[in-house]
Formats: sequence, structure tokens, C-alpha cells
Amino acid sequence: MNLLNYKHVKLLALLAALALVLAACGGSEPTATPETAVEATETAEVADSGVTGLCANEYQPLMEGSTWTYEVKDADSTETYITTVSELRADGFTFTHEFENTTVTQVWACTPEGLSALEYGDGPEASIVGGGFSADIETLAVTGITFPKDLAPGTSWEQTYDVQGNISMGGGMEGTASGTVTHTFTAIGEETVTVPGGSFTAMRVEGTNVISFVGTVSGIAIPIEIEGTTVIWWARDVGMVRSESALGAEGGEPFVGTVELMSYSLP
Repeated sequence: MNLLNYKHVKLLALLAALALVLAACGGSEPTATPETAVEATETAEVADSGVTGLCANEYQPLMEGSTWTYEVKDADSTETYITTVSELRADGFTFTHEFENTTVTQVWACTPEGLSALEYGDGPEASIVGGGFSADIETLAVTGITFPKDLAPGTSWEQTYDVQGNISMGGGMEGTASGTVTHTFTAIGEETVTVPGGSFTAMRVEGTNVISFVGTVSGIAIPIEIEGTTVIWWARDVGMVRSESALGAEGGEPFVGTVELMSYSLP
């Protein structure tokens, strides 16, 4: 990937699919913070047909131990990763994404409105790299949700992350950066999608992703904006089966990538 570094661009394709994807109608604030979600010790209620309660979602099964194997492709490379529900709580859960050379965890909250990723990207210290700069950022706050409780054609939602961190420019210049990452989505309707993992009737979801922040280097403010689009297909009782992402920034080469389901296992 030319726009973002390899791991994190793959993550945007993924998170515009797994972590950054869907959100409830409107932008209600999550009811749990990353800390409280981790501290919760009650397990979610599990019925014969799956999870009940706040974490129940027909388009995103959340049985602990469930796994999905995905393949990520761009013009230059192909990589496989495995997503696992590594912990399930009454008010949230944790996804673990195992890439070939790294493992990423994501803490989520379950709310009456839907499911919400509590940190942008790959957790407490995400990175963005592109066109002459790199930034290590952390999430300060999150509004909206990532996946709605009820997904139907015409449903729209948004999620925004407030982030801050450090930025490095060419020539050894360093400074600080702060801004927002915003994801906006609309459910379009059901389509038949065929991927290596099978053929599915899936809900098509179209979205936009905007990373907008200001870096301050040697007292000079430098605005930086990265924009992208994502199309994601979600199948009932399966989860995400495919996503297509396109990212672009002024002065940088566009990135286009796909994520496809290879196989899955639900306890």
C-alpha cells in the first residue's frame, strides 16, 4: 500500500469493515469506555441460537471463540488474517485480528443502539503514514456506533473518533497532531455475493471515511486530510463477507483493496 503503511492500510480496509464499519441511526455516545468494557466480568447471555441481550446482532454473530478467516488484496500484495471473538462480556467484547506479522486487538461496547469500536484503528496507539508524513495517534473520545442494532435498507449512521498524537515529517521535523476520523454509512439493500468462503445473500453497505487533522511542526500548522470510500457486504448469522475500499490523499497514490471471507467457524 502506498498511501498508508502496509499494516494500517489493511486495517482501514478491515475496519471500514469490522471495526469502523456500521453505526446506529444517529450518533449516540457509547455507554462504556475502553476501561470499563475491559473491567466488565459478567459474560453475555448465550441462548441456543446465539447471544442475547445488548451484544445480540443478526449480522454480526458474537459467540466467544468464533473465527473468520479473511484475505486482503491490493495491487501489490495478498495477506490472510484471522479474526476471533477472544472475549465476550455482558456489555462488550474483544476482537483479536491475527495478521501474518502482527496481532491487533479491538475493544468494543454493546449498547441499546448497536455495537461500537472504542478505539480507532488498531487500539491505543494507531499509526497513519502517507505522502511525506507519519503520525502515531491515540483515541481521546468516540461518538456514534460502529454497527447498528437493526440493519435495514435506508438506514444511515455515523461514527467519529477524536484523536491526537505525534507527527514526523521529512528532514527530521517532528511535532504534534490532533483531529478526527469520521465514518458515515448507509445500508443499500440485499445482494448475492460469492467469495471463496461461499455464496451469501448479504446487505450492501456504502460508506465514506475521512481522516482530518492538523499537524503542528516548528510552530507551523499543517492541515492533513485523507478521504476514502468503502462498500461492505454483511450476511445474516455469518458477519462480513466482503469489502472494497478506496483511499486517497492529496499528493499521494490512491489505494484500492478488497477483503474477502475465506472460511468461518461459529461455536
